[in-house]
Amino acid sequence: MMYSTGGNSIISNLTRAYDNAIVMRDEIGTETLGYIQMAVYSMDAAAASAAPVILLQKVVDHLLAFWGCVDDQIDGYCIRGIMKFGKRVERLDLYLRFHMDPHEVRRIYHRMVPRARESQLPINKAAMEDLEGYMSAPELDYDGALGALMGILNV
Repeated sequence: MMYSTGGNSIISNLTRAYDNAIVMRDEIGTETLGYIQMAVYSMDAAAASAAPVILLQKVVDHLLAFWGCVDDQIDGYCIRGIMKFGKRVERLDLYLRFHMDPHEVRRIYHRMVPRARESQLPINKAAMEDLEGYMSAPELDYDGALGALMGILNV
């Protein structure tokens, strides 16, 4: 079985996550990095398998172990905050693109806001205020909110 290696495929995104983890090895630690590496290996093994479902479950297991390791092994509050902020931004991005239930979109947004503060990243305050406006409006403007979300790191 061959899998897609296109720019938006799961394996290409997992490979990019692994590349980023290599660069951040000193901050995240070898054990944390190892879970991303094992997820990539399991994805490769699943692609070559006649019965990939069990191996794909291992990918999920390794990724969950990665996030557990982030919580347990990374002492740097700021590093952990940046990683979790990125995770929340990505989830909000997906929820907006797929026009998920507005209640769920707003729930994820409210989970992202504290992570923005914890990350200590320079946030575009105007874009963040715009995003807040979209999230508090009675009708959710998915495209407007997505545009604001894309601008929060453009300072």
